[in-house]
Amino acid sequence: MYFSLAKYTYAWIVFIMIIQASTIITMEFQYGTIKNLLYRNYTRTQVIISKCITLFIYSISLYVSTAIIAIILKFLVLPDLSLSQNVNGEMSLIQSFLFTTLGNFIGVWLIISLVLLLSCVFRNTAVSVVIGIIFYFATSIVSGILFLAIEKWEWVKWNPFNMLNLSNQISSDGDIASMTQLSVAQLFVGNIIYIMIFLLLVFVVFRKKNV
Repeated sequence: MYFSLAKYTYAWIVFIMIIQASTIITMEFQYGTIKNLLYRNYTRTQVIISKCITLFIYSISLYVSTAIIAIILKFLVLPDLSLSQNVNGEMSLIQSFLFTTLGNFIGVWLIISLVLLLSCVFRNTAVSVVIGIIFYFATSIVSGILFLAIEKWEWVKWNPFNMLNLSNQISSDGDIASMTQLSVAQLFVGNIIYIMIFLLLVFVVFRKKNV
């Protein structure tokens, strides 16, 4: 399916957002510009919230523009392909594409929240970027071991690596669900909870970080 291939174009957004999340805080400390912000009567909470809002708007813009381009290319390249045709016997093609896009977006924000936390802990931008990329690829690399672990110890299914399977499970025919042992709704909630936990830790660490 065209959209099944198109969703993989979101991979480049992951790298862009990892780099942005890694540099948006560490660069402030590396070049000392954080002092200028704090001296202008901005609190640390205001600074970090503004950073998160900036990243959120930026990520939304990237996903929306990429989705629009993918749909436009569909009409140009495959004009006979119907957006209303059913896939997996449940959703139409366009619904599957949009839900997969949403799942991918949420998964990326799980990674972003972790990278933001790392960028608050470390002053080195490269370290945050590398760990963020490793975390992103770790899902596919350790998936076999992870699924075996889940099969043996059911509680392992709640780990953050398993949550990154949300996008794949939305677009799959059920095979992924049998391995993650979680429903799409559970993966969605799990992602949101981990994102909130990581962002809360970001606020705590950033407030205590030495300038």
